[in-house]
Amino acid sequence: MPRDSKSVVSFYQFFPLAHPQGFRTILQTEADRLEITGTVLLAQEGVNASICGNRAQAEQFMELLSSLWSTRFEIVNWSGVPEDIHPFRRFKVKVKSEIITMGIPTIDPVSMRGVYVSPQQWNHLISDPKTLVLDTRNEYEVAAGTFEYAANPNITRFRDFPHRASDILEETNPDQVALFCTGGIRCEKASAYLRSLGIPRVYHLKGGILSYLTQIPASQSLWTGQCFLFDDRIGIDYHGLHPTKQDT
Repeated sequence: MPRDSKSVVSFYQFFPLAHPQGFRTILQTEADRLEITGTVLLAQEGVNASICGNRAQAEQFMELLSSLWSTRFEIVNWSGVPEDIHPFRRFKVKVKSEIITMGIPTIDPVSMRGVYVSPQQWNHLISDPKTLVLDTRNEYEVAAGTFEYAANPNITRFRDFPHRASDILEETNPDQVALFCTGGIRCEKASAYLRSLGIPRVYHLKGGILSYLTQIPASQSLWTGQCFLFDDRIGIDYHGLHPTKQDT
């Protein structure tokens, strides 16, 4: 990809972040200077962001954030987009109580999260009849595409996941659970929650669906449909990672 091409970058990291509101001005100033659009969520538990700009600008902005907090971010997705697609209209910094809202403040994804499974190991895990495969995403995302064998929690927001997951676990009493989401961040908390319930074997897809679609050939895939992305109903084609407009 040319360094001046337009890129969308999604990234996150859980780490202790004191006084997150104090970083609003510097992030806004640098985003304006670099002509970056998107959203950065800040909370005491870490950072979650999706930004858009040319490749060089995005790299500079990422370097700034890494230097501010001396942390390495998990990159969910870094991909080129056509010039006529604008996933974000402007740049926003939001300070919240959580960077991914579950509503259970005692859950610590750093110390309690489940075991990462690589995309190369994923098919074997979810094909095992002893595995409960659980989609952590909302109904709109699931309708766009999902994995074979996956149970749909039928939620409209991630805050509903703990209740619905508990119901499904009670109904199925699985030997082990495999979780997945778009880029990995929701599974950090979802797997920690299941472990807090006493489930001993909880796994989640490293890098999420986006990593799987990038690394696994279509001929070997257990994914069907598209992967929903962005705020204005843009998705990516199955195993092509090409942006598409969703029907409204």
